[in-house]
Amino acid sequence: MNLTKNKLVTLHLNEAHGLAARVLYKHNTLPRVSNFVAAALVSADADGLTGHGLMRIPSYVEQLVSKKLDGSVVPKVRYKDRASIEVDARGGFAYPAVQIALKTLISSRSFPAIAMAAIVNSHHCGVAGHIVEKIAKHGRIGLVVSNTPKAMAPPGGDRPLFGTNPIAFACPRKGVDPIIVDLSLTVVARGKIKQAEQESRPIPADWATDRYGNPTTDPKEALQGQLNAIGGNKGAALGMMIEILAGAFVSSNFGYEASSFFTRAGESPRVGQLIISIDPHAYNPDFFERIEQLVGQILSQPNTRLPGQNRMLNRRIAFKEGLEYRKELIDRLREMIL
Repeated sequence: MNLTKNKLVTLHLNEAHGLAARVLYKHNTLPRVSNFVAAALVSADADGLTGHGLMRIPSYVEQLVSKKLDGSVVPKVRYKDRASIEVDARGGFAYPAVQIALKTLISSRSFPAIAMAAIVNSHHCGVAGHIVEKIAKHGRIGLVVSNTPKAMAPPGGDRPLFGTNPIAFACPRKGVDPIIVDLSLTVVARGKIKQAEQESRPIPADWATDRYGNPTTDPKEALQGQLNAIGGNKGAALGMMIEILAGAFVSSNFGYEASSFFTRAGESPRVGQLIISIDPHAYNPDFFERIEQLVGQILSQPNTRLPGQNRMLNRRIAFKEGLEYRKELIDRLREMIL
């Protein structure tokens, strides 16, 4: 571990994992659940997606202490039919519920060409791309959607109603990393704004508006206002689509009904996630060959890259060099286990 002159601390990935797991275990989270959560947070930091990383732990702890988030529950699984399951997160962390869903979707050879898992009574699911990446690494196409607490207005609206509502897609390839498309439907995920608030730095003016509808560079004001949708009304319309899939279809709270992922106030958010796994050979036995033809055409143009490549590069660097964190954050986490 090294302290830099800029007050940054470098931790190896296993050090970061161990610290995160100990903090969560100290605050009434089962050991296995603590490890699932820690692994997800460290993986987010390794990919450079720090808004879903260890910076989330202080708010998780607040919710564990207030009982808004239950770290002592084990998800329950119910088969809906041959092609679908429901995993009840029971007001606890989303991560163990996601792992159970993935294990079932990936390991079951009895599932047909398309199979899905619905997660109910859930919470923040972290990096959506990690979920579909695991499916793709087992040779299947993955798609996941999740709704989140309200953050953006509907098309033409003036107050938050839908969440940031991430959607992620992964396509397997033979012998190389999968193609991963992972995005929130707001210009930026709320975690990046929360991180800017923690670090006392401004945000770009096109990210969000304050409570009065004015563009703001103050992250505190942005968290009180609303986030801008990608592509204006088109992004907001997609946000509605995900509310339907992850809220109404999955039978979970809508974004406007869910309490914040960041504060201790309110009941459990009880949002939903929908995970879909598709056999790529169901209609085309030459699927992988066709994908490589498409990839070749994309990469034949200058300055192009495949979605997901940057995070893979960040991950490889992190495995070699470790992860940099603000000393203030690491000190705070260490204090939580004293």
